[in-house]
Amino acid sequence: MLHHSALPQTIQHNDAHQPGLVGWLHSWTVKKRRQRLCRDAFNTLLRVDDHILEDVTGLTRPQVEEVARLPLAVDALQAIARLQERSSRQRNRRSA
Repeated sequence: MLHHSALPQTIQHNDAHQPGLVGWLHSWTVKKRRQRLCRDAFNTLLRVDDHILEDVTGLTRPQVEEVARLPLAVDALQAIARLQERSSRQRNRRSA
């Protein structure tokens, strides 16, 4: 299973909170940058061979590509975890 430890760490910034629009814009920019870094890290999965991808995630390439197309605000690792859980339950039903 994939873990957040493989993703870029939180971007450090000055703790002095800036008031008003400037502060909001700074927070928004930092948040969007973190989302982009996390998604870019996630997208490295798409660069590996299909068999390795399935070994690492337990999912097929189309499933991982579907998650990669989600909006940046959606945590791709959480979406993958839900898909992995759903796939695992389906495999368990078939084998029972």
